[in-house]
Amino acid sequence: MRVMRTLVVAATFTISLSGCESVLVVPANEDVSAEASRLLSTADIHEIERIAVAVAPRKDIHSIHATSSDQVSVECGDPYRQNAQMISFTVHRRNGRWVADRKSIGTYSPIIVD
Repeated sequence: MRVMRTLVVAATFTISLSGCESVLVVPANEDVSAEASRLLSTADIHEIERIAVAVAPRKDIHSIHATSSDQVSVECGDPYRQNAQMISFTVHRRNGRWVADRKSIGTYSPIIVD
């Protein structure tokens, strides 16, 4: 009886874990817009995150906003810190791969209003 119960629990646990593979988990300081969540797969967002690390290596991702299923705007940095420098850029899907648009990379300082 115990063996059967253990097998049922193990099978249930395995099934529940396999169902979690498509869940998107992002850091707490990263904002993925509802539009991006709807238009992009988890793999797309993870690939965009890897590109953001290459474009802005010392900055955390602040937001990912999809303008279409093939174009995404990304902002990196901490907009709540005084004298912070933000980096924004666009990534496009070309031939099934995401690439950064080098011409779109820009920096700015957020304006903090108390």
